[in-house]
Amino acid sequence: LRPMGLKYGSILFVQGPSRRGFKDYRHKIAIFAEEDIYPGSASSNPDWLNVMNGVLYFMAGDGILGRELWRSDGSSEGTRLVKDLNPSGDGAFDYYFAEMNGKLYFCARDAAGVGLFATDGTEAGTDKIMEGACSFLTSAGDRLFFSCNGELYWSDGTAAGSGLLMDINPSGSSYPRFFTPVGGLVFFRAEDAYGCELWKVDPLTGQAEMVKNIAPGSGSSYPENLVDIQGTLYFGAKTSTYGTYRLWKSDGTSAGTVAVSAAGDCHSPSGITWFQDRIYFIAGHLVYGYELFCYDEVGGTLEVLSDVMPDNPQTPYGIDPYLLTRSNDKLFFRVSHTFTTEKTLYSSDGTQEGTKAIGTFWQSVNGPSY
Repeated sequence: LRPMGLKYGSILFVQGPSRRGFKDYRHKIAIFAEEDIYPGSASSNPDWLNVMNGVLYFMAGDGILGRELWRSDGSSEGTRLVKDLNPSGDGAFDYYFAEMNGKLYFCARDAAGVGLFATDGTEAGTDKIMEGACSFLTSAGDRLFFSCNGELYWSDGTAAGSGLLMDINPSGSSYPRFFTPVGGLVFFRAEDAYGCELWKVDPLTGQAEMVKNIAPGSGSSYPENLVDIQGTLYFGAKTSTYGTYRLWKSDGTSAGTVAVSAAGDCHSPSGITWFQDRIYFIAGHLVYGYELFCYDEVGGTLEVLSDVMPDNPQTPYGIDPYLLTRSNDKLFFRVSHTFTTEKTLYSSDGTQEGTKAIGTFWQSVNGPSY
């Protein structure tokens, strides 16, 4: 699920498969197709949904040009191809989008190979910035940060201002990823001789360094699900002490990077979201299984918001990770029902009594997503 902020305040998401395949859908009161990009029963498989200036940009295939960059204002007549970047018909496979200074940057492939592209939403204003296998694009101020050829790169949006920022791991690749701007810094995960740990970079100076060696020695904490919560970084990390992912937070200093003690019984946190002055996330628990939890940072208390799978406390198939999304005054998440193929969409106002099922939209191995 992903709130789009398009007209009617609706939520745009992908639903499938159905007899019409994977299509572009919007949830308001009913579910209906916005545009049949790939006519007939075939699937356009819209993916990598991003919004710039009220317009949705995404990757989709029409069965002729391959998977290319499309745009939509939420109407059928306003849904169209931006540019055929790879005229060979194999598609550009656009992915990893980031907005900066009125342009949308993304990774794609043209006839010359993969690289970094920019678009203002028009065909004429869509161009290639640099060559290289780019991924995990994130903007902070007037800079883009991303992984390219296994190392840390940055760009000011021009060809001359794009290139290697730091060779974090001279003996191999550092695989930087999960770039997350928080309080004037950009946090990310990278690998060097000390393992895979939490790093930071200053967008103004370009100085990058490890925040903390969470798993001492050459071990790795593998930070993931990095989120800015009111100017503090929250994320999941693991150490030999716990063995599984726990909820951590960081102010950008080594001393200020600590595990959240109140969430000590939860593991594998994901979908970390600020809502109603509290932190909500999905995690596993020895008693409740995988459920939606609420953490009060001020009071230091933790509560389970909903036990949607009370008869299967140990199952990891309660709430699907990575699908907790906030839209206006509601939280939305998807639930997979153990031993069945049903997928149910839930909403929550942040209270136990206000956490309810909207309905089961599809009985298959797929369900509401993005």
